[in-house]
Amino acid sequence: FCKDCGKQIEKCSVCKLPISFDDDVGKCSLCEYKAHLVHLQEWVKVNGVCPHCLQEIPTEGIVPVLREVKNKKKKLIQ
Repeated sequence: FCKDCGKQIEKCSVCKLPISFDDDVGKCSLCEYKAHLVHLQEWVKVNGVCPHCLQEIPTEGIVPVLREVKNKKKKLIQ
């Protein structure tokens, strides 16, 4: 958990490291599990499946995640 805001810190399903607020994030369109966008894209390119649910997924099945930024505008992570 974040010591400043108390929210749970998500971990990348590929590298298992924490996902920081400013990191580019993607999620599986099937199970919605999140990972660093580049890690998830590379994993799916090599393995053809989601690293979490293990279902077949094309790289187009990775959904970039919209994140709130400090000035309250939405940022599209690609």
